[in-house]
Parts: sequence; structure tokens; C-alpha cells
Amino acid sequence: MAGLPPDPLANPISPMEPVPAAAVPSGGDWAFQVKWDGVRMLAFCRGGQVRLQNRRLRDRTPAYPDLTAALSAAVRSEAILDGEVVVLQGSRPSFPRVMERESAVAPATATALAARLPALFMAFDILYADGMDLTGRPF
Repeated sequence: MAGLPPDPLANPISPMEPVPAAAVPSGGDWAFQVKWDGVRMLAFCRGGQVRLQNRRLRDRTPAYPDLTAALSAAVRSEAILDGEVVVLQGSRPSFPRVMERESAVAPATATALAARLPALFMAFDILYADGMDLTGRPF
């Protein structure tokens, strides 16, 4: 990423994409993310407001009222978080369950699904915080 736009919280940016195992570098300078079997998402947080955006740059905020409430309470600063939305079945992530959450279009459906299939946001990275682009900084 060559730098963030003037208002990074208002403009879509793409989350990191997975790469094939053969293309993964090795050595002590690299870290790897757990595959949570969920949906990759960016969370744009500012002043108690949260917008969730998927890797296709679509606003997914209405589908996850439980996540927006939780992130709004947890992240008080201005930030962009890169992570994955996960729905658990017991103690394991369930891709079919997160896909069921992804299908929510109507607010009433999203609220009902949030009560039955609560979602978690597994944050991988902080891309931006309180006016600072963190994408060029070490892990």
C-alpha cells in the first residue's frame, strides 16, 4: 500500500489476501496468521462508530449488529483493523455458520441471526490508528 488516502476511514481499502504456500517467504522476519475459516473483514472505527468492509470493498456493517456494537465499545480510538469474522460451533470456527450470517440483508434477519449465531472479530493487524498509517511499521 503506497499510503492511505486523506481520510482513510471514509475510503475503502483492501485487506491482505492469502497467498499459495509456495509463495510464502521463510525466515525469522515473517509471521503467519491463523486460518480461522471465516470472512476477511476490515473494521473502520471512529468515535464509537464502526463500519465493516469485506475484501470486495462492500459494506457489511448491517449484517453484523453484534460486532459493530462490540467493536464500538472496545475501540475508542480512530482505527482500521484487519481481521476475520468468525462464528463458532462449540469451540471451533464454522464456515457454514459465518456464511449464514453473511446472507443477512434485512435488519430484522441480521438481529435474529446475531442472537442465534454470535460473531467474533479476530483482529490480525492495526493498519491505522489515531492519524498514523501503521502499514509500514514492523509487526
